[in-house]
Amino acid sequence: MIIPLSFNPSNSFTFSDQMLALDPDGYSLRWYDRLLTLGMSNGDGIRDWSWWVDAWNNSRWINAAKNSLIIGFFSTVIATVLGTLAALGLSRPEMPYRRVIMTVLISPMVVPIIISATGMFFFYSNPANR
Repeated sequence: MIIPLSFNPSNSFTFSDQMLALDPDGYSLRWYDRLLTLGMSNGDGIRDWSWWVDAWNNSRWINAAKNSLIIGFFSTVIATVLGTLAALGLSRPEMPYRRVIMTVLISPMVVPIIISATGMFFFYSNPANR
């Protein structure tokens, strides 16, 4: 329901008669345009090269997507390196503290998510606000 309603040109959250009749004039990309231009200095300007440069540098949505890609890339690289090193080390029976390390690495899969969330809440929360 949300995806078809996101193409509604009016401010109301209902299907118009034109939308129900599948009339192309009853659909709009208005809300996607507002999302893309949020934070731009000239969001209503002509869509030429300078507009896209402004969008790349100032649009909040594009900056959030760029940050997500950068964080995703580096977290993938770090997780792959650390996971490979842990697998190589734990596959050797002569590794010291093997059982302790295995317990620590497997514990996030064993502990229920609500206990982890509660622990993170108390760890990251400000003690003055509790």
